[in-house]
Amino acid sequence: MKRFLFLLLSVHLCAVEHPYYYSIEKLPHDIKEQMKQSGSWKKGCPVPLNDLRYLTMTYFSTDEIGIEGEMVVHKEVAQEVVAIFEALYNSKFTIERMHLIDDYNASDERSMAANNTSAFNCRNVPRTTRWSRHSYGKAIDINPVWNPFIDKGVVYPQSAQKYCNRELNASGIIKKNDAVYKAFIKRNWEWGGDWTKSMIDYQHFFKH
Repeated sequence: MKRFLFLLLSVHLCAVEHPYYYSIEKLPHDIKEQMKQSGSWKKGCPVPLNDLRYLTMTYFSTDEIGIEGEMVVHKEVAQEVVAIFEALYNSKFTIERMHLIDDYNASDERSMAANNTSAFNCRNVPRTTRWSRHSYGKAIDINPVWNPFIDKGVVYPQSAQKYCNRELNASGIIKKNDAVYKAFIKRNWEWGGDWTKSMIDYQHFFKH
């Protein structure tokens, strides 16, 4: 009887535990066309499409199961990114969703409001003419609602007001020296959560 129960438990665990999976490939034709159509890539962007890579990765979702997300990053950081997200997956860090910015018509505001984790988007730093690190495929925003961007007291996205309290405990919140922070910092990425109090970006990791 005990052996039977053990086998049942083993089968159940196998059913809910999904090993980490990833793939790295050159941008498929349909992804390139989607990026051009949405405007996440356009002529004049600082990185050509051939220097970008399309990633698929397993992430630990709000349903506590491994599901597949997608992301576009620069080829120079592709291997690092999949290793980082493996560390996040193994630590059971929750990510609500991971879709390309093109699913939101390349709108950073819409993507943030959906709590979407994303990377490449050819755009300027707000209120400047400088390219964002997202334009180079070397920046990632993680759970933007749970990890808001605060600029001189204004919170982005607007629905993230309660998460300005960084003492909240939730598996999708990033805190200094946690598993997420360490996974990025050990690979020489920087965190917007280390910026000054007048401008702080808890969702944002980037590399020069």
